[in-house]
Formats: sequence, structure tokens, C-alpha cells
Amino acid sequence: VGVIDTGVDSLHEDLKKNLKEYVHVTKGVAKKAVEDVDMHGTHVSGIIAATYGNGKGGAGVATGYDNDMVELYVASVQDDDDGSINDVDLIRAIEYMKEKGVKVVNMSLGGYTYDDNIHKALRAAYDAGMVLIAASGNDDTNKDSTPAVYKEVISVNSSDYYNEPSYFSN
Repeated sequence: VGVIDTGVDSLHEDLKKNLKEYVHVTKGVAKKAVEDVDMHGTHVSGIIAATYGNGKGGAGVATGYDNDMVELYVASVQDDDDGSINDVDLIRAIEYMKEKGVKVVNMSLGGYTYDDNIHKALRAAYDAGMVLIAASGNDDTNKDSTPAVYKEVISVNSSDYYNEPSYFSN
């Protein structure tokens, strides 16, 4: 499973067992990384791959009883200076996941501009057999958020206790 987000705390005791590799992508180059300055990616990675049965925290939905169901790959695409994500880095992160043989990629990120190059990268990943998942957005708007809007991507949003979209969900 791949997570494209703000990064991951690679030393986190609940993630070390299942985390296979973590890179920070900047200016189109993927380099090994260690920390997650925003912690959003660490949170998302924990939902997916936190170690089962270690008596700490929770258990990820994809870890399995023996922690042998998931190998986690994380790519940070958030700019350290202003928190933005540029198209070149997102495309490189998608390509990185494809190179690693990742089968499912979660992208809890988005924006409101169409980029044909991002769509082409997502289509290539989809055609290679990857399942792509992205957030629909948390801005309480009816605008289409990319990459969630593309037909190759499963769009997800937050729901409340009554299984209705949360007040802030797109």
C-alpha cells in the first residue's frame, strides 16, 4: 500500500514493522526521508498499517493478525516552506509507487485545478493495475477536487455518525 501525503514518522513505534520505504519528493526527485513535519501522513499511515497486537496505539486496517498483510511505502509531496504540492512532485510520487509495485495508493490531498499531466500519470498507474484513492476535499464546496475527480480514482469523503457527508466534506 502506498501513501502520498505529508510524509511519515519513520521511527514511530506503531509503523516501523510495516513501513518498507519513505521518500520525500521535491523538484521531481525522490530522496530517503525520516520525519513528517505535519503528521497528517503519519496519521493516515497508521490507519492503514499500524502494528497489530503490540500493546500500543491501534491496529491498521490492513496489517493482519501477524502483521504480514501490508508493506507500506510513503511519499511526501508537501513543500516544506508553504505546505503546497506541485504537479511535478505528485507525478513523481505516483511513478515511484508504480516502480515499487504498490497495488493500492491513498492520496489524502487535493486541489481545484485540472492538470493533464497528473491525469496521464494516474491513468498510467491505473492501467498498470493500481487502485487509486483520493480525498474529495474538506472545503464544504461542490467544486471537483483533483485527483479525486478523475474516473481512474476512487473518491472518498468524510461521513458523520448518521452516515451523511460531514458538514465540511465536498
